[in-house]
Amino acid sequence: MTFENDEEKIFDFKPYLTKGIFQELKEPEAFYAVKTSLGSITWLSGQDFSPETLYLEGK
Repeated sequence: MTFENDEEKIFDFKPYLTKGIFQELKEPEAFYAVKTSLGSITWLSGQDFSPETLYLEGK
């Protein structure tokens, strides 16, 4: 991802795919249905990550 400060980071989603509502994203078609919204990312079933989480946990 590229952030407003032009810093690029990669966020590892794998650790989240075993938790709660994120388990639905194990299916590729569900995972790739991601959308951007208000500086973050969301999925059809309501999963989302805050921009702060994506930035702080990204590498």
